[in-house]
Amino acid sequence: MSVEHIVDGIMRAIKKNLVARIPITSDVSIGTGVIEVSNNFYFESGNEVTLVDSNGTQEHHVLVRPLGTKQLQLLHPVEHDFLVTNNTIVQKTIGHVPLFENDVLYGDRAVIPTEQVSVVVEPVSLDNEWMYLQGGLSENYNIAIMIYLREDKHESALRIVSKYADRIYSVLMSKLHTDIVNQVVPVTANVTAGDTEIEVASTDGFLQRDIAEYEIQDNNNVEIDFKLTGTLTSPTRVVFNRGVLRDYDITENAVVIWRSRYIYDSRPTNIEYGTVSKESGLYKAAKITWFGKETEDYRFPQHSNTVEP
Repeated sequence: MSVEHIVDGIMRAIKKNLVARIPITSDVSIGTGVIEVSNNFYFESGNEVTLVDSNGTQEHHVLVRPLGTKQLQLLHPVEHDFLVTNNTIVQKTIGHVPLFENDVLYGDRAVIPTEQVSVVVEPVSLDNEWMYLQGGLSENYNIAIMIYLREDKHESALRIVSKYADRIYSVLMSKLHTDIVNQVVPVTANVTAGDTEIEVASTDGFLQRDIAEYEIQDNNNVEIDFKLTGTLTSPTRVVFNRGVLRDYDITENAVVIWRSRYIYDSRPTNIEYGTVSKESGLYKAAKITWFGKETEDYRFPQHSNTVEP
């Protein structure tokens, strides 16, 4: 199985949980303490956030809590007006230093292409062992996650790097049977209880085999263990083997999830902190070691794919 798929999944998890960059959906006036946003799913109580618009106006705040699925309550009211027309976004930060999506990288490198914080995810090794007779092979993927921040550009670089490492560690520890390798596809039309046909953005890669398991989820509900029935006659429609029990709303970010691989055991095992010298400068750094295990079935005896002369 591909380690690239796992590295990409870890990168997606980091982007979703640490970048968390979303637009406001209603103008925010001076003195306002509650912000309307498109979705607050990846924000938590105590998060540090920055409001910033296209004019360069920005404010740093702390969240009291998310409200419902589309509001954020701030500890203190805003001191400036923030308008939708000025492309105002709410950005999760740590130490007032944001992580941007383009700075989550596949593989380490000699030159880090940013003076802001960067996260590098790199495959390290693959080992395996037999779990049971008749072909149960456990494959263990080992991944390194490095966090870098230029020492000469940020006075508190090591403190910020340590906080980012702790946050990534927490994200990965919250998903011991991790869903990082799932394929997530947006639902494009509201779903009503009892429906079996679901309109989605694309069915590329979807399987109809018995082992393929699907879920449907939005900000309010989730249902699991669906199979696909019939043939994929439409590139934008799936048919479940039974009706859903609840309503799913596209305004609440409804998605269909395909569990393409099952990581039965995973966790970060340690964090190292220190200083690293690279061609682009001296960096405060942290390194998280992570492993993930899945099983691969082999059937015996194994036969050649060709007939030898």
